[in-house]
Amino acid sequence: MRYLLAIAVSLPLATSAFAQSAPTAATDVLKGDIEKVFATMGKGGDSQLIITALSKGQIGVGIVHWPPGTRGVLSHSQVDEFYYMLEGTGTLLTGGTIVDGKPMAGTSEVVTVLVGPSTSGTKVTGGTTRKIGPGDIVVIPAGVPHQWLTVDTDMRYLDIRVDPDSVLRKDYVNPHLKK
Repeated sequence: MRYLLAIAVSLPLATSAFAQSAPTAATDVLKGDIEKVFATMGKGGDSQLIITALSKGQIGVGIVHWPPGTRGVLSHSQVDEFYYMLEGTGTLLTGGTIVDGKPMAGTSEVVTVLVGPSTSGTKVTGGTTRKIGPGDIVVIPAGVPHQWLTVDTDMRYLDIRVDPDSVLRKDYVNPHLKK
């Protein structure tokens, strides 16, 4: 009986080990690549640069440019985000509950390339606000609603997206970076 239990516990671990082999090389995103894609974004937007494998799951490296104003509320169910602020300031709300949340279309590029399964809305009750600016880092775990209540000046930041369940498009490369 003990052997059957050991096999039952080990089988899923062995299967997942074969499902994804660990990467054998580093992946670079160079400053020139970042600037090249920022230059294509016009008045703003969110662009994934790459999605690459980790030892477990994968990671997306994205960039975001928002002009002054207010952004909608988002909550990603499976992808954690890390913002590294390059320029601009704004007031970020995190936490609380999305009042008017609606699931995003599962086939949209926002879901398949940027952030995985998510809920969007226009209003949050509760949560914590703080002023964010250049050099700041914000960590937003999966499931935490977040919204730029104000973007005071043109804002640019790196958005690192950890995808432990590999729900984003595997080995994605931004079309502007393909050689």
